[in-house]
Amino acid sequence: MFLNIRLFLIGIGFMICSAVMCAQDTTSAASYSYKRKGFINTQLYIPNAIGSNFVSDGMKVKPGFKLSALGRIYPKVLIGVRYSIFEAEITQSEFTGSYERSRVFLIGGDIGYQFDLLSNLDLIITAGGGYVSYLGIKDDLDFRDSGGAIWLNPELSYSIFKWLAITAGVEIRADYLNIKTAPQLEGNFNQVTYLNLGSGLRFML
Repeated sequence: MFLNIRLFLIGIGFMICSAVMCAQDTTSAASYSYKRKGFINTQLYIPNAIGSNFVSDGMKVKPGFKLSALGRIYPKVLIGVRYSIFEAEITQSEFTGSYERSRVFLIGGDIGYQFDLLSNLDLIITAGGGYVSYLGIKDDLDFRDSGGAIWLNPELSYSIFKWLAITAGVEIRADYLNIKTAPQLEGNFNQVTYLNLGSGLRFML
């Protein structure tokens, strides 16, 4: 996990250095982006449950996928929707229940603000909330635990073309589930906090 974080930070550093070296006309990508109505993000991310909970103690998570769409209501203010999903293998069933794997998906709404850093580098910070579902699967049977989620998602974007950018970001996310369990175990089962690292592509509309 620490190797992934180091590589992620190196990647962000490379993006910033490239933006400094390649910045040409400050009116190019950044100002042109305001003429666009919005954008679509596709991203691969690494889910990382922090603290002690049934995900960090009992699952081996796999990389996830996130899709979001944001539209401008003012030049730098955006609203939109997002969908994300990841899967995990059960490693310690005493923490999770007697199933073999889990599929976690989220759908919700975003509001964000864009900060221009350089001609082709910007920072967009989004926050939002939505519905989250944890699907437990064993053989042909499945069962579901659901609840709500909130998140904060700063994301750097480096424009390659007027219609395409590379993104890298960190997502702080808290899932609140409606799992019935003993009061002393509620902290392990009813809340999962994540620090997710991701990168992907942004398509300007």
